Amino acid sequence: MRHRDDQFDGEGVFDDPEGTMNKHRGFSVVPFLIVLAIVAVVCIGAMARHPVSTDHGPKSVVWQHSVDDGFDVAEAQSKHLLVLFTADWCPPCQRLKQDVLSRDDVMEQLQRDYVLVKIDLSDREGPNNAVAGEHGVQSIPKFIAYDRSGYHRGTTSGALTAKELLAWTREAAQ
Repeated sequence: MRHRDDQFDGEGVFDDPEGTMNKHRGFSVVPFLIVLAIVAVVCIGAMARHPVSTDHGPKSVVWQHSVDDGFDVAEAQSKHLLVLFTADWCPPCQRLKQDVLSRDDVMEQLQRDYVLVKIDLSDREGPNNAVAGEHGVQSIPKFIAYDRSGYHRGTTSGALTAKELLAWTREAAQ
């Protein structure tokens, strides 16, 4: 068999008299790529519809990323709803995340009484800014507590200590 450079006919076509260049030994690339694309679309869609676990900190903490989804879960679980508005560019938000929300004891207590929703305002032009406006958020970090029927139970803001946050959430849950 000749080297492939010898098979070029000068017009952009390879001369392949034995028909060996397009055979893939029973494996067809196109159907494989179609199946791979379908699997990727299904997985991405499923990830977008389901809650995402925290990126670090306590084990098994689940944050919803939509207030509406949070209310659905809160109603189903007979819990209150705790919404946190936060952003990566916000120093008090980062202190709250590092010093308070990373603690197992805090997150276990919060999850006992509340379904947790995190609204990320890191993208200043993103769609979550409209959500923040709907809830009257003018500063972050901000926590808003609701009962499962949507009744507003309380609002607090700033980088609270663990003790302050737990005291406030206990009061809001009563």
